[in-house]
Amino acid sequence: MTGKHISYCLNNLEALYAEKSHIDEIALVTEGGGQRGIFTAGVLDIFLEHDFNPFSLLIGTSAGSLNLASYICEQKKHAYRVITEITTKKQFFSYTKLFSARGGMNLDWLLEQTQTNLKLDWETGRKNMANRTVLATASGIDHKETGYFDLNSDN
Repeated sequence: MTGKHISYCLNNLEALYAEKSHIDEIALVTEGGGQRGIFTAGVLDIFLEHDFNPFSLLIGTSAGSLNLASYICEQKKHAYRVITEITTKKQFFSYTKLFSARGGMNLDWLLEQTQTNLKLDWETGRKNMANRTVLATASGIDHKETGYFDLNSDN
């Protein structure tokens, strides 16, 4: 897959003003990193505020996948709330379990919270994923191989 990397910084913002007509496809890749995902959550909230979503390919890893889910479901502050309200609870992270075979994070509990207390609007998300590829990535704790999960699939 070939593409063009567009770099921007404080003194070089013209890349942000590129018209879509000059670019065939734009990808958004959101990183993992647990609590550090709060930065990306904020950036995506600003994108939502400005109705900015020109991306044809969206890929998220770990916390980045949560951020993308909140973004495609158009739920401003959702990822922020998950990071600040849910992942700070003892039910999610346990120092005593940190060195066990399953690690210190209870991802099943986190998923349960995003299905009950802080639900995602998947109806909106499905509409926003139409004609786009949205992938979540993860690596297995046992085999350490990366898997790509297409969020447009029915499973």
